[in-house]
Amino acid sequence: DLFRIRKEIEQDASEIRGITEDKNYIKHFGKEFHSFNELKTAPRGFDKEHKDVDLLRKKGFIATKNFTDQEVLSADFKDMVDESFQALRPFFNLFSDILTTNLNGESLIWEHYLIFLYNFNGFVYIFINIVSFCFFFHFVINF
Repeated sequence: DLFRIRKEIEQDASEIRGITEDKNYIKHFGKEFHSFNELKTAPRGFDKEHKDVDLLRKKGFIATKNFTDQEVLSADFKDMVDESFQALRPFFNLFSDILTTNLNGESLIWEHYLIFLYNFNGFVYIFINIVSFCFFFHFVINF
């Protein structure tokens, strides 16, 4: 939910900035997140003079890594991909935390987990896996 991410940025963007300043992240993905589209100014309801308006204007947060044909065909390509995923892990963890908690840091999944456990014993495992898969699928598509 883009609004939820923007509210997190509005409160404190230090964790997001920390990812883009991490040497390992920079080595693999550069110094910023990409976005296919950005607003020209702050989104409605957000301060146009906010110190992190550059992040608030984004409509997506995408980390990309390009591999050359030579790299893809090399014997250690699997290791290169693994290193890239390791560098991306803090990005994935942070955005997973943001999108599965409210602004107070309370888990939204736990609430659903309890509801489904109580009402649909056995459906919990599927729900949690669907949520995890959606996040994983979303980030993989954006490469």
